[in-house]
Amino acid sequence: MDGQNDFQENKVKKLKKIEKPLYRAFQEG
Repeated sequence: MDGQNDFQENKVKKLKKIEKPLYRAFQEG
């Protein structure tokens, strides 16, 4: 159960890491 929660958190962290530069590029573009 705990492992699953950890996996979800990592996915969110990775998404946020990718999302920020994309969001910035979208605003600047």
